[in-house]
Amino acid sequence: MLTLPEKYIILLLGDRGHFCSGVSINTAAIMLCELVLRKQLALVDNKLIAHTTSFTGDNLLDQLLTGINQRKKPGKIYQILEHSYSSSPQWYHSYRDRLIANGYLSQSKEKFLFFFSRNVYFPTPTGEKENPKEALRSIVLNFASCSDESSVLLQFALIANMHYVIFDRDERKRNKQRLKEILPVDPVLQKILTDQRAMLAAIEAAAS
Repeated sequence: MLTLPEKYIILLLGDRGHFCSGVSINTAAIMLCELVLRKQLALVDNKLIAHTTSFTGDNLLDQLLTGINQRKKPGKIYQILEHSYSSSPQWYHSYRDRLIANGYLSQSKEKFLFFFSRNVYFPTPTGEKENPKEALRSIVLNFASCSDESSVLLQFALIANMHYVIFDRDERKRNKQRLKEILPVDPVLQKILTDQRAMLAAIEAAAS
């Protein structure tokens, strides 16, 4: 069974074999969501702390969990997201490579501008079965039941502007408000989403 970050990476793979630009920068935040869903983290006095001393068995999640546990003082979600931001691309590449190694993604080369080549990635039949795209479409368009995991995936797709790929123009227009309202029930997951949006907005403002 794939983790939330792995499903997120498959979801945000475009039709031409390229990942959208928002994949890597959200990796740490969605890893935090996975740890919350696994009951590994809890919010106490507005600080994120380890809910248990045991590890997950996933070496990437455990790297993030170890970093949180080794902080001298418990940090707020926003602080942990800021601290983990620089590690997000590395974790993204590790998850992507794991999906390739486990047979969920294929990797090949394509040429562009005659002289250059770049990697392209496509879900294998096994990976396509794990793609949450159709489940998210059903949740939004058919009002299917929605778990916290699915709502987190949908909201991170919005953050990365991948709803333009998941839904066509008319679907986005008809469901503009509904897309914003499908949120996880867990308040900690809601806080991670809110703080991730705030951090990315601050980074964009600083760069402009």
